[in-house]
This record gives sequence, C-alpha cells and structure tokens, in this order.
Amino acid sequence: MLTMEQIYNIRNMYKNEGKSLRQIARETKHDFETVKKYVEMEDFSPKVPVKVKRNGKTSKYRERVKQWLTDDLSAPPKQRHTAHRVYTRLKEEALKEGEEFNVSERAIRTLVADIKQEIKEIKNTHLPLEHPAGEAQVDFGKTEFYEKGILYEGHHLVVTFPHSDGKFVQLFKGENLECLMQGLKNVFEYLGKVPTIIRFDNMSTAVKRIKSYGEREVTDGFKRLMCHYGFKSNFCNPNSGHEKGSADDACKFVFAKTDKYGRAKFETNLYSTSSYCGQSEVILQVSAMSVRILNANSELIVEHPRLYGKNQESIKWETYLPLIAKRPKALKYTMFYEELPEETRVFFKQANLPDAQKALKFFAERAEIEGYEKAMEFFNKAITLGANSSESIQAAYRYIIDPVLPEANIATNVKFPKHAEYKVDLQAYMSLVRERGVDNEQAKNNT
Repeated sequence: MLTMEQIYNIRNMYKNEGKSLRQIARETKHDFETVKKYVEMEDFSPKVPVKVKRNGKTSKYRERVKQWLTDDLSAPPKQRHTAHRVYTRLKEEALKEGEEFNVSERAIRTLVADIKQEIKEIKNTHLPLEHPAGEAQVDFGKTEFYEKGILYEGHHLVVTFPHSDGKFVQLFKGENLECLMQGLKNVFEYLGKVPTIIRFDNMSTAVKRIKSYGEREVTDGFKRLMCHYGFKSNFCNPNSGHEKGSADDACKFVFAKTDKYGRAKFETNLYSTSSYCGQSEVILQVSAMSVRILNANSELIVEHPRLYGKNQESIKWETYLPLIAKRPKALKYTMFYEELPEETRVFFKQANLPDAQKALKFFAERAEIEGYEKAMEFFNKAITLGANSSESIQAAYRYIIDPVLPEANIATNVKFPKHAEYKVDLQAYMSLVRERGVDNEQAKNNT
C-alpha cells in the first residue's frame, strides 16, 4: 500500500514531467501495474477505515491530545497545554466518564513531546510573488454572520485568482481541514474548473509538519484532494471544463464508542445514534457541515448537522422511537415529549398506558415509512381533528394520508343494469370524531 506522498509523486511525474509508466516504475522501483493503477485512478475519496488496534497505553489518547495541541497554536502562550496539564485533563475526563486511567505521567510527557514535534510551527517571512493566469491563493479568516437569525462568530474561506483579482468566498462555523476541503470543492464545482496551482498560507488545517528548507508535508486528506482534482498538473486547467465527478474527499473518518444512552462523542459534542447502539463502536464520517454515524458494517445509522462550539448535543428522536414505544412510562421525562405540540402532550397525559403504547408504536411505524417530520405532522393533525384513542388516531391518520377511497374495477361477464353512482362522504364520519372529542372535553370540564 503506497502512501499519499508516493501516489502524488507518481501522478506528478506522469502529468507534470511527462514520463512514461515504465520510466516511472523504474525510477520509483514500484511495480508497473501499481504505477498504472494510480495514474489512471480518478476517485481519491477516503474509504471507510478498518480499525487497527495499536500497542501502547497512550495510543487511545493520541488524536485527542493532538487536537488540543493543534488548537493551542492559536491560543495565548500562557493558556497552552503543558505536559502536566494534558496528563491531569485526561485523568479528570476518564474519571468523569467512569473509565479506568492507568497511564503514567511520564508516558503522557513522551506522547506530548512526540506530537509537538509533528505540529511544530515555524513562522516564515512572505515573499512578493507573481501569479500567472490560472493560479489561485487560499486564505482563512475570522468573520461574523447570521444564519436563521442567529449570530455566529465563524470563519470565511477566500479563494482568490490574483491574475484577474477574482474572489470566491465560503462561510463556515469552524476552521478545520473538512471546512477547507469542502470550501475548495464547492468553488471548483461552481466554477466548473480547477486552478493549475493553488497557493496557501501556513494553515495548520492542511500542513502536517514543516520539513527542511521550508517544505510542507500536508495531511493525507488534503493530499487526496490534490490527487483527485489535479493541482499543479496539466490535467485540468482554467480554460477547460472540470469533468471530475462529485467526490467525498472533504471528510474524515473517526472511530468512537457510544455511551449507555447511545450517544457518540466528537470533539466535545455529543450526537445520538439509535436505541440499539448503547455501548457500541461506531464510525463517524465528519465533514464541514455534517456528522454521519455508521455502524460496524459501514451502514448509515443517522446523520446530524455538525455542531460548532463546546459541550453541545444533537439528538434525532426518530431513532429512539422504538425504545420509547417499549417504555411509555419514560415518555414524559424525555425532551421528545417536551417538543410535542400542546394537544399531543395532552393526549399522552390523559391516555392510559396500553393506549399510549399503541399510539407510540403506530407513530414509530409511520415515521419509518413517511419520515419523522411528515409522521409528526400527520399524527398531530389527527389529534387536532378530535382523535382521542390509538384506534381513532390510526383512522384519522389514514384519512389524512388518503381521503379518497380506492374504487374497485371488477370485470364481469354479466351485464348489470345502470344504477346511480354512490360516493362515500368521509367528512360525515370525521365530524362524528370531532363531535365526540368536543363532548369528551365538555364532560371533563363539567366534572
């Protein structure tokens, strides 16, 4: 299995330097078929990973600590993590989660030193550069914007073409690798073209480490994006249409384990999975805008909008409906119950336990068919029509879905005399349901 650096070099030698496949194979000492495979490859989207267990007690904390130290690059020096603070914080979080923490402070110090070496920041003086046509420059910056009436302190990604002074801007709630890749992808697809060369500032989102003579080693995810869209090659240029298909390069996969409530944690935020995923290993497909949660077979469980901020929670109640239907007594203690319209809360408050369970089970089944939002709309409408039992809810619900009865077309060999057409008026029956609902309400008020 070649590294992304090796793959990029092979494609660069073929596309940029004009070398043949056999010449590349000789120079790189790679098999000819391997060289041919990566030259012809068009889709460099990341594949769902297979979990490989690492040796060492600190390996499970590596990604978390790396994120902390990377975030420290933009924090004041006095607020950055020391090795002792990292050790203390990991121990506190483990105790809070009820987990055993049997790693020594010396081991954590070694881990911190190793990670700091990877993300070491070197400041360089900028040189005035000339930009030929077709080259672009990318920068991130802080900005404030409104979304659905809410003010966010977010970030903007600017793709500039200095030769023509053309600029394209994307807004994001974060400044991370997924936002960077998603922004570039959006601009490429909007333009229908890809720049020959793109210049970046020394953004930590794409740079893994700085090598000798100022060379940058970019992350595998960003190298994959370069391979897919052909940066610094003659394969795509500003004067030709962009013929690449849509790709998911702009994401990363992260392993996670759900808690007893079936919630998976990414960064500091929690995302619900389903009622059957408590204490389970899942895979998070994280992009700039979403967090998709996959099971061990890489099948989608649920998709959430990505949360930006700390200690937030996103819950999709539709995945918990089967469990709520099995435990109707717990309904009134869930946020799902609090989010229901007033009429529907009243129905469940007054219904006896078996009837509430039947109604919840019916709602869960319809949510699986129509989708959660539609099922909620129809369910609530059935109750406002006067349905006050699980049976009347089902009858009213089906009337809402299809108020016209199907007409049977039966072929016969006998000629029947013509008769007057008769149509069923369901409104008469629905008025009875409404009247009974009113009568019941009046009876309750009288008592």
